Amino acid sequence: MASAVLAPSTFLGAAVTARVQPKAQSSKAFVVKASADEKATRRSLLGLVALTAAASASKAFAAEKIAIGGPPPPIGGLPGTKSSDEARNTDISQYVRNAYQNLSVADTKKRLKNSAAEIADAKGAIDRKSWWEVQSTLRTEMGYVRVDVRKLAATLPAGQKKAIEAEANAVYKQIEALDLATRKRDQAAAAAKYQAASAALSALVAKLV
Repeated sequence: MASAVLAPSTFLGAAVTARVQPKAQSSKAFVVKASADEKATRRSLLGLVALTAAASASKAFAAEKIAIGGPPPPIGGLPGTKSSDEARNTDISQYVRNAYQNLSVADTKKRLKNSAAEIADAKGAIDRKSWWEVQSTLRTEMGYVRVDVRKLAATLPAGQKKAIEAEANAVYKQIEALDLATRKRDQAAAAAKYQAASAALSALVAKLV
């Protein structure tokens, strides 16, 4: 702690006491101030280094070229997008676009064969575990299959029509089982259900076309 030295003074004829700080205290204060200045300088240098590094990284990032490819084709650009592509494709006829349109028997058979082929091609998506692609294909094509099977069955004699309808209902259940397996993302079950459903659908289509 600082000590005081008393010194007499004749100022105004009264004795006053002057506090004199020892030289050691002044030296200590100088050391503390120098240390603080050193820390401030160090912080400034670190800040300058960080700012320089950030600026260099920013310039390097800005100078880096990013390859941007062209837009995907509007139709058929991605697998499993047929349902959305059909709405934008002006090159296809309404016979293909609208599942509920009353087609001729020949056009109905053609579309039924195409739908069965699309479902058969879903095997690749199952192997890739592209579940959304399988589901999109099944739900899109089965919309056509149900309508087309109903129309073609109506052209048959009553006995054959009843048998075809019963067989079709069994096929639909197998397709639904396949769809359920894809929603569970069970590849082994989906592969097995696919084999059964694809074979049953092919047999049904062969009787109608």
